[in-house]
Amino acid sequence: MNVSKILIAFLGMQAPLWAQKLIVIPKIQDGQNLCIALENNPHVVDANKQIAKVLSATGYQVVDFMQTLKRAKPNGVCDKPLPEIQKSIAELAQADVYFLSDIAAVSSPTGMFVTLTMSAYQLGNEEMLFELYEKTNKFVTDDVGALAKRAINQMLPKLKENISSITLVQSNQFQPLRTSLREIKLESDVDINIPKTNKTNPYGVAVVIGNRDYIAKDIPSVDFAIHDARAIKEYLIKMLGFKEENIIYIENATQANFNAIFGTENNHKAKLFNYMKPNRQSDIFIYYSGHGAPDPESKEGYFVPVDCDPSLVKFNGYSLSTLYTNLSKLDYRTCTVVIDACFSGSSEKGMLIKNISPVFISTRDKILTDEFAMIFTSASSEQVSSWYPEKKHSLFTYFFLKGLKGAANKNLDSKITLQEMREYLIENVSYMARRLNNREQIPQIIGDDNRTIVE
Repeated sequence: MNVSKILIAFLGMQAPLWAQKLIVIPKIQDGQNLCIALENNPHVVDANKQIAKVLSATGYQVVDFMQTLKRAKPNGVCDKPLPEIQKSIAELAQADVYFLSDIAAVSSPTGMFVTLTMSAYQLGNEEMLFELYEKTNKFVTDDVGALAKRAINQMLPKLKENISSITLVQSNQFQPLRTSLREIKLESDVDINIPKTNKTNPYGVAVVIGNRDYIAKDIPSVDFAIHDARAIKEYLIKMLGFKEENIIYIENATQANFNAIFGTENNHKAKLFNYMKPNRQSDIFIYYSGHGAPDPESKEGYFVPVDCDPSLVKFNGYSLSTLYTNLSKLDYRTCTVVIDACFSGSSEKGMLIKNISPVFISTRDKILTDEFAMIFTSASSEQVSSWYPEKKHSLFTYFFLKGLKGAANKNLDSKITLQEMREYLIENVSYMARRLNNREQIPQIIGDDNRTIVE
């Protein structure tokens, strides 16, 4: 701690901008080698530098990330899981607060835009202090760094406001003021006090996808999809015993992401296959929150990647049939699929495909018939999946999480079975959909009623 900080801590004062030392760490996908990822994506490095420059110009002490990484390389930091990378870099930089900057650049025929998510953490505290999200307009450019600079400048007023709500105390620890950060964290009852079980699942592999922001202007956002996905990831780790490095987590997945994770119609041996242990040692868990859409001709359902045109979903979507076919080829111990999307062409904000009536998709190829599989979908094929704005989640995911947390444990024993979860979801989702939106939404659950979900 430098002299200025000792004086501030002694006097119990709030640290001014110049006394707060920050570092901005680019976020990478789970399972990636940090150094290789940055070498292969120089635009991420450039964008991270631009963000740091803006913060420095505003008055903060910003430690150079690349210089810190260079010092950390001899200790093998690049091969560590993301949480250990964050801690190692922040400790070496002696940063009071560190940010994970998640930068996504998306190209389209009419230009490029970037999305920027800044998540703030305190060294030694796993709990996120706050998180902010920004999206630029489209520009005819390939300069990701310039767009990142634009995004951080757009975010700056909120960022300064929330940094100023963190107080430096004598222990040199920053503590968040919950009243000012609660809205940003989107907390509801299912986001706090998540039970930690003793369950370990060292070979379990999960895929968690939240698609909120779509490139095409006429595709509405799925407002709570990323919040849903992040909550699911927390439950997988804390309640179901999955290791964080075994969770393939993607926000705003493109068609290329879907193909890379689940494989194509002709080849199922993609990232999910590679993560699994052979000889039926791996439980797999698949979660998706975002848009779905039908192909009006074949009446097949498709996931809608963020770079998809729903009117051409047969060509640039990802088929439900391909997902289930490829999953059935994997040598899993158990398979759980949770899909919070509707595939009729409707959505909470309106139709995805213009000038057509809702399409009721065929279900003949949608299901896995394996006795070791459980499938949860948020609604039947002709229904719309609702949101629960008060809880900052989709309606189905909220009650799925609440059920896992214990509300579905009807007989109050030590486990929750598929039958208990089925009854709980159908009763509560159906009731709240009618109460909130005056419409039917009946979750569809397939699997052995006696199978245990959590214990």
